[in-house]
Amino acid sequence: MAAALCAAALCVGPALGQQAVITGEIRTASSLNAAQRQVIQDFANQRFDLLANGGPDERPRARTALVRELDSPSASDAFERELAQAVLPKARDLLAPANDDSTRLNAMIVVAAMANDDALGLMAERLSDANVAVRYWAAQGLAEAVAARQGELGGQRTPVQQAILARMAEEPSAEAASHLFQVLSLLQQPPGIQEMGEGLVARVPLHRDNPAMSHLDTRVALRQAKVRLTVLQEINPGAVAPARRVLAAAACRHALVIADQLANGLVEDEPTRVAHAATLQAIHESLSGWWRDAGGSPGARPNNDVVLNPLRFGNWGAMPRAFDQWRQALTAPNNPMGLTAADLEDAPAE
Repeated sequence: MAAALCAAALCVGPALGQQAVITGEIRTASSLNAAQRQVIQDFANQRFDLLANGGPDERPRARTALVRELDSPSASDAFERELAQAVLPKARDLLAPANDDSTRLNAMIVVAAMANDDALGLMAERLSDANVAVRYWAAQGLAEAVAARQGELGGQRTPVQQAILARMAEEPSAEAASHLFQVLSLLQQPPGIQEMGEGLVARVPLHRDNPAMSHLDTRVALRQAKVRLTVLQEINPGAVAPARRVLAAAACRHALVIADQLANGLVEDEPTRVAHAATLQAIHESLSGWWRDAGGSPGARPNNDVVLNPLRFGNWGAMPRAFDQWRQALTAPNNPMGLTAADLEDAPAE
């Protein structure tokens, strides 16, 4: 009798306090009756209620249950459509900016398991979310959905492209940006992808026009640049050299400004001098790596000791001369980076 009552509950919806369960019969049904559709709706309602209001253990369990059903290899087309219809309105509500980061993130992870038109549109919309983890999952979900659909997006193609191109000019996360690059590559974006790639990398903020930028931010930006160049190499090798050229010029200008400040006593407190030194070392290492990747000879760039020894021993007066050697190498005729003196003309002279 109890088993019969339980089975009946799964067909007509859960009783108070019960959790709706998706059975194999419902998951694989080629067509769904009203009672089965109600179970699917109850399943979505209950899990989303937990995503919004559940405790720290309930939220991940509810998210996992939703993703497992959305991603089930045995799901029929009818079940996938019905579950998506139940899930998407609730996910959209939880993705509202007024909700907390954790709620929005859990909702986006659920949406990222889908590949239908409405899910694509919602992921594209949330590429501008304030939280980097939400943006990452939106970008990853788009990449996986576009791959699953083999680039066939129908009416969603243009809105998705526009959302990605708009976001790429602002996205500070290298990881999220890499997924956006992947989507454009899968969509076989016309030549504009090269300009977008160069523009994105060029936005790594290394120029002295951003005086509020901390030295830690500069070093993080250099790491982001490395990741983004790696992504460009994978999806559009032709964009790498122009992007590397922009980065090298910006980094060298930045280093010359910092070296000039150190040499002329414009940095008085020791913690700031240490931060300056760490940034100069990071720039030297980045320039050396870009030089090598461009095919430059190690003997034609500044020797490591020329740059690093003054940093190690606090010989600040030697720093402008050390980085002026980088200026000379980067602007020498036929240098591998393709820079000219005009690219560094606004930097302090030694």
